[in-house]
Amino acid sequence: MESKSSPAEIKAGFQSLEQDERLAAAARIGELTKPQAWELLQEGLQHWDRRFRNACAAHLAKLDGAAATPLIQQAFKRAQIGRKTALESLSLCGTVEADRAVLSIAAKLVLA
Repeated sequence: MESKSSPAEIKAGFQSLEQDERLAAAARIGELTKPQAWELLQEGLQHWDRRFRNACAAHLAKLDGAAATPLIQQAFKRAQIGRKTALESLSLCGTVEADRAVLSIAAKLVLA
């Protein structure tokens, strides 16, 4: 039986130079308490690796869709995550606000 990872171990994985290790650390985020995971994932949205930021956005949406919606919108507006990731992550949120955000982003795409 594997032991759960500590927040420090997962955070160390977030800071790894290897993308596979960062993504594996993001996948282990469910082993933490919600507040611990939330804090690390928010930090992950600021990371230099776009693929890692994308993974953090999706995990935030799964963790707490209502609270993640404005964070994902901000990350998209700041070009921290791309349109596809924003749409996919917002779709995972499962809230009316997230659905409105999806429609807003999609409408801008159609009108462009």
